[in-house]
Amino acid sequence: MIKIEFNRPATNSWLAWCEECSEHQIILNNSHAIGDPQDVDEKLYRKQKEVYFDLHDVFHGKCAYCETLIAANHPGDLDHFRPKGRVTESGKPVVIVDDSGKEISHPGYYWLCYNSGNLLPACEDCNRPSKQKTGGRRIGKWDEF
Repeated sequence: MIKIEFNRPATNSWLAWCEECSEHQIILNNSHAIGDPQDVDEKLYRKQKEVYFDLHDVFHGKCAYCETLIAANHPGDLDHFRPKGRVTESGKPVVIVDDSGKEISHPGYYWLCYNSGNLLPACEDCNRPSKQKTGGRRIGKWDEF
């Protein structure tokens, strides 16, 4: 993967979306802080999906991982580079130690859920776990980081 300098649009719709994302992120963070995590609004972070898939913008309509033209073979996904829900390694949950010293499954990077810098265009092959095209070897990023 190459480093990309993502210049965020200055359109009114982008700025309004960023404000809405900030509000939802505060609610999500607070819900995690009190031990009652809210669900992620999947539709919200996808509202500006077209910005990431624009053929004339920073990713040129390509997957951020393999650089395949996404529109050429399938619609693609908007991927959270740092997984929003949980984190796995080789398909197994990553374990961390909480403040009380107890081992728990990594909760994911929920505090980056609506962060535009954590969103990347990805083809389905790079983002979704699959064994169909590899003879049984699991590929796809899914919730690994």
